[in-house]
Amino acid sequence: MRDPVTDLDRRGRIIFGGVLLFALAHALLYVVTVPTWDLFDEEQHLSYALYLIDDGEVPEIDDPVQQRILDSAVATDRWSTLRIGRPVAPELNEFGLEGLSYEGYHPPLYYALVSPLTLASGSDAWRELYAARLLGVALLFGFASICWGYARDWLPDADPATWGAIVVAAVSVPAVAAAAGRVNNDLLAGLFLASGTLMAARLLDDRRQDQALFLGLLTAAAVLTKGQGIVLLLVAATACGLLLARRQLSLSLLLMALAPGVLALAGWTAWTWARYETLNGADAYLDTVGVAETLGIGGFIEELWLNGWSSYWGAYDGGLLRWATGTILLVVLVVGFVGLLRGAGSWWQRPEYRERLLLCGVLCVGLLGTVWFANDSGLAHPHGRMLIGAVPALTTLTVAGMRRLGGEVLAVQVGLLAVALSGVYFLFWYLPFFY
Repeated sequence: MRDPVTDLDRRGRIIFGGVLLFALAHALLYVVTVPTWDLFDEEQHLSYALYLIDDGEVPEIDDPVQQRILDSAVATDRWSTLRIGRPVAPELNEFGLEGLSYEGYHPPLYYALVSPLTLASGSDAWRELYAARLLGVALLFGFASICWGYARDWLPDADPATWGAIVVAAVSVPAVAAAAGRVNNDLLAGLFLASGTLMAARLLDDRRQDQALFLGLLTAAAVLTKGQGIVLLLVAATACGLLLARRQLSLSLLLMALAPGVLALAGWTAWTWARYETLNGADAYLDTVGVAETLGIGGFIEELWLNGWSSYWGAYDGGLLRWATGTILLVVLVVGFVGLLRGAGSWWQRPEYRERLLLCGVLCVGLLGTVWFANDSGLAHPHGRMLIGAVPALTTLTVAGMRRLGGEVLAVQVGLLAVALSGVYFLFWYLPFFY
C-alpha cells in the first residue's frame, strides 16, 4: 500500500498541504463565530471537562454546572443570541435544567483531552471555553487527513486534485466544521468511526497484526468517546467475519481487532450500572432531562435529509435554503452512486471493493440505527453532527461515481460545489441569523 504522503510528487504535496490548511481555516472560522455557550449543550460539555480537571471525577447527571460558567452565560446573554428561553433568574438554583451537568452520562475520553487545555485560563470560564474549542481545530485537521486516506485508498489511480476535492467537500459540510468550533464530543466520535472503518479495510488488504491492534484501539477509543462508538465494534466484527470467510483469520488478529473494544464497552457499561443502575447511560439522562417528542418514519426521513447539512437546521428554520441545499445534495449523492454502478468495471463487481462497500454499509446503517434510537427514545431528532463518521466514506463514494461519469474535472467540481454551498450557508443564513 502506498504511503499517503511520501510518494506524492510536488504538485500532490501542494494539494495535500492546501486542503489541510483549508480544514484548519474552516475550523477556526467556526471557533470564532459559533455563539458563545452554543445551543448544543456547550455549558454542560465544558462543565464535564472542568469536573475532571478540578475534582478528578466524572460528574453525575444532576451535579451542578460550575457557577463561573453560568455567570459567563449571563454576561454574554447566550439566550438572546441563540433565541431561546431564559432561566427564571441568574442564580444557580434558578437555572433549572441548564444548571445541571447532565452530559455526565457520556464516556470520558473527549473530556479528558479537553481538560488540560483549560489549565492556563485561570478560573475565567469564557477563556476556558475558547481554549477548549481549540481541540476542535486539531480534530478537523485529523479528520481531513482521514478523508485523504479514504481518497487515496479507494481511488489510487486518481489525480491528486480529485483526492483534494474529496477532503474539501467533507470538511466544507457545516455540520462537520461547526462541530469543530464548539466544545462537544461529536467530531472526535466521528473521527474514530471514520478512521476505524478505514483501518478495517486496510486490515482486509494486509492482515498485519499492528493494523489489527490499531483497529482494536480505535474501537476502544470510539466506545469511550460516545455511545455510537459501538458501531465501530460492528465494523471490526464484520472485517473479522470477512477474513474468516476467506480462511485468513488467525486468533491473534481476532483478539487484537475485537478485544480492546469489547473490554472498553464492558468496562463502561459496568461503570454506568454502578452509578445509575442502568446499562445504558442515555436512560439515566432521560430520567433527569425528560423525553423529547419522537418523529414517525416519514418525519424522521425528512429531518435526516434536511438537517444533514447543518445541525442548526434541526433547531431553527432554514427556509428555502434548507430545502434547496438538501435537494442539491440528494441529487449529487444519487448521481454519484449511479456512477459507481455504471459499466462492467463497477466497484460492486470487484471483490476488494465489495468488501469495502460492505464495511461502509455497516458503518452507515449502524449510525442510522443510533440516530433512530435517539429519536425513538426521545433523546434527540436527527442532526448532521450525529452522522459525521459516515461523511468521509459517503463523500469518497460520491466523488468516485462522479469521476466515473465525467472524469477528474467533474470530480473536482463536487468539491467546488461543496465550498460554494457552504459559503452561501455561512454568509446568507448562519451569520445573519446569529449576528
